Amino acid sequence: MTINARNKGHNYERKIAKEWQKLGWITARTSRLASPELDAKKVDLVDTDPFFIQCKAVEQGINYHKLLLEMPYSNENDNVIFHKRSKTEIVVMSKDVFYKLIKKIFDHEEK
Repeated sequence: MTINARNKGHNYERKIAKEWQKLGWITARTSRLASPELDAKKVDLVDTDPFFIQCKAVEQGINYHKLLLEMPYSNENDNVIFHKRSKTEIVVMSKDVFYKLIKKIFDHEEK
């Protein structure tokens, strides 16, 4: 990995952390300094409960299945990957996590 690729990745992590802060997770920040232990476990942002977030800013394909499995398993937090390629950004999660979110939306609307 070149220095530019490393900087690109770190910049993307900071960008996503700022977006989460604007969404209400005001203490969201990168794990590089906040939690080296989580950073080593492929979690790039902290204070984003109920999610563990991995950020990728690379042009090549990513093995999302493998990466999701490498992230920590937790009953409290679900694993999510943010991936930026060129100008397109996507969010990847397991089907179970997606359905859990959908169920929360509909449970909320019924009340």
